[in-house]
Amino acid sequence: MLFKDIVVKVANAELYYKAVHFYLQEHPDLINDVLNVLALCVDHTRVVDIMRKARQLPLAKPYIVAVQSNNVFTVNEALNEIYVEDEGYDRLRESIDVHANIDQIGLAQKIEKHELHEMRRVATYIYKKVGRWKQSIALFKKDRVYKDAMETASQ
Repeated sequence: MLFKDIVVKVANAELYYKAVHFYLQEHPDLINDVLNVLALCVDHTRVVDIMRKARQLPLAKPYIVAVQSNNVFTVNEALNEIYVEDEGYDRLRESIDVHANIDQIGLAQKIEKHELHEMRRVATYIYKKVGRWKQSIALFKKDRVYKDAMETASQ
């Protein structure tokens, strides 16, 4: 019998987090297996904080994607952070559309200076979504995408 099969039967929730720490230190390649088993038992915000403090957030991406459907602020922010680092602009935009429980303005400000043009387009999309038309138009002008700037101005 495997540890991950037994750990879910434990009544003490603190042991779940100790298991996460243990796997993170000793078997990081298996961390997603443990996290998926514990997904119904743990506080997702706390797990994301553990991964962030260990600077291993990208390692838990499959788990974070799996639990994003709960629309938890910290989980959404963590996954969007991973998408920005990976330059996954299409997944970032989809995440923003489906899970709006994020700091939208903060994210837009973070990626409006991104070197990848498509990331900056996501920033303009966010600004339009929250009604910050001037910032969206200014960013389109800065990127010399005048057609999109005119379309935004007409809205």
